[in-house]
Amino acid sequence: MLAPGGLLAGYFYFDDLPKGPPFGIARDELDALLAPGFDCIADEAVEDSIPVFLGKEGWMVWRRR
Repeated sequence: MLAPGGLLAGYFYFDDLPKGPPFGIARDELDALLAPGFDCIADEAVEDSIPVFLGKEGWMVWRRR
């Protein structure tokens, strides 16, 4: 649904716990899902998360090929 060149941007929650919410994803799983059709153009750690998310969030921007 996203045109070539379009951007998918947002905060991604990285965690491998089977329970949620929130439901996380392992970073390598996210890459496997998106890499076939997208290029990651920004990947930044989130420094001001609330304690429960600290160290588990990333701001990412992916560009559709």
